[in-house]
Amino acid sequence: MLRRTSEAPTNGVTYNIVVRPGKKISDSDRITKKIRAAADKKGWLKPHWEVACLIRDTFTDEQLEQMGLWYIVTMHEPIKDSGGVPYLLDSCRSVDGRWLGANCVRPGASWGDRGGFAFAVPQVSPQT
Repeated sequence: MLRRTSEAPTNGVTYNIVVRPGKKISDSDRITKKIRAAADKKGWLKPHWEVACLIRDTFTDEQLEQMGLWYIVTMHEPIKDSGGVPYLLDSCRSVDGRWLGANCVRPGASWGDRGGFAFAVPQVSPQT
């Protein structure tokens, strides 16, 4: 899936991530393009795709459950398959263990309320 240089993993990068719970978004607004628009208004950024892997490695299923989430979709730039279909990576818990998955996503795609949506928060420079 990952073919371009821009899709290469990073090294030594620290990410500040915010997760917006789906339950805090109305059904009519839990659509990819509306979720992105709300994030843009808050100044949140598209994270690198590898954030999905880091989320899955960092949080246990028990921690996701404590957050009230079954999955966290990383709202990175979509990765297109060989047919041009866009995908977003997600980290999810399941009855049969921890998963890292890919969801076909189009701008009008809707989401359930059992997950969250991960965005990057801009780095804040220390005041001098």
